[in-house]
Amino acid sequence: MRLAFVVHSRDIFNHYKTIVDALPCDVDLLACFAKNYSTRHDDAATLRADGYSLVDPYSVGKRAQPYDAIISNHLGGLPLKRRRALGERQINMVYSLGDLEWVFGEWNRHFDAALCYGPYQQRIFDELFPYVKTAGVGYPRLDAVFENAPTRGEMAERLGLDPARRIVVWLPTLGDVCSIDAYCDSVSALTDTYSVIVKPHPATPSEQVARLKSAAFHRLVEGSVNNAHLIDLADFVIADYGGSMFASIYLDANVLLLNMPNDVFSMFTGPFSPDIHARNHIANVSDGAAIRPTLEDPAVWEDQKTVRRVYRDYLFADVPKGRCGKYAAEAVMRFAGEPVRTGTPEAPAGALTMDLARIVPAGVLETRYPYPDWAAAVVRGYGDMKMLREKEKRLAKWQNMGVFKFVRRRLRRMLFGTPPR
Repeated sequence: MRLAFVVHSRDIFNHYKTIVDALPCDVDLLACFAKNYSTRHDDAATLRADGYSLVDPYSVGKRAQPYDAIISNHLGGLPLKRRRALGERQINMVYSLGDLEWVFGEWNRHFDAALCYGPYQQRIFDELFPYVKTAGVGYPRLDAVFENAPTRGEMAERLGLDPARRIVVWLPTLGDVCSIDAYCDSVSALTDTYSVIVKPHPATPSEQVARLKSAAFHRLVEGSVNNAHLIDLADFVIADYGGSMFASIYLDANVLLLNMPNDVFSMFTGPFSPDIHARNHIANVSDGAAIRPTLEDPAVWEDQKTVRRVYRDYLFADVPKGRCGKYAAEAVMRFAGEPVRTGTPEAPAGALTMDLARIVPAGVLETRYPYPDWAAAVVRGYGDMKMLREKEKRLAKWQNMGVFKFVRRRLRRMLFGTPPR
């Protein structure tokens, strides 16, 4: 059996590593590195140095034997036509527990199977894409914490941190819910009493990276350091949206979430994303001034131990920690050996009904923090979200025109009429 994983960066490979290492067959990495950040860290060279086989997906001849399956976390980086020429089956290694609006985009209909974090995502696949086979595999990327991981002291020494200080790790995400611009000053102010590490998303724009470099953090981590080791090192993790907050929950870390305005309308989340309804249960703040008092309140973190345990059982498959990669590898082998599906189903036409009261355990629904309660039934169709996106685009276009250009255009039309098309 021949398998291939689509790799956009070394950081993405960290999601796959324990699966690749557990597979009992030949595995190639299809190198689709994004020039905006991967070449900055020379990811191809480091992967080859670690003994992995990298293949240029465009250099494979048409007569080459196709892969039994291609595994990736989305369709980007390698056009669908090329994918189908290279591999008989497409398997989605679901990228994140959050970012629901993006993770469950209509492009999932092109996949034959999906490796999910647990029952929550499997239920959504059953509703939206019932023809996609699923397996709950836990959190393979975090196996690294349980297998040959550096000790806390070794990691602190490697990063040059004061062992006498408590450690805060800030893991901001990407895009319109990134917390860097809104909270950079507040988080960097913690350096007077904490050792503060920040690791931005690998594709963070250079302007935001420059702002982090100008702040007084003890360590700015760039490149392919596995987030699992940083979370395991931290006394407190500060996150906003996306995978880092759920990795912290999985590893039972004290995680504080930073809220961004209008996050329910983000192009990544949507109102029923776990990024959003987690904030009814996981400690969060909407004001940078509240970060320090929350970190220093022991009652908050004592309460959070129970909350994280219940929420963890709801989100993640019941797979022994440290063995998720092996479970995922078994699922990949099983999916790769099943009959090839013919044809591509239509995109889902109806609304996805996310009745959280139905799929979330009662203990999780109890609201502990002052955040909008999205635990009631929320119905949002893809059509509704598309209409909202169009409105946002029109508004942004009007704003980008500039007031004076807008006024000049209106005056021109009043005086001379609408120009012919």
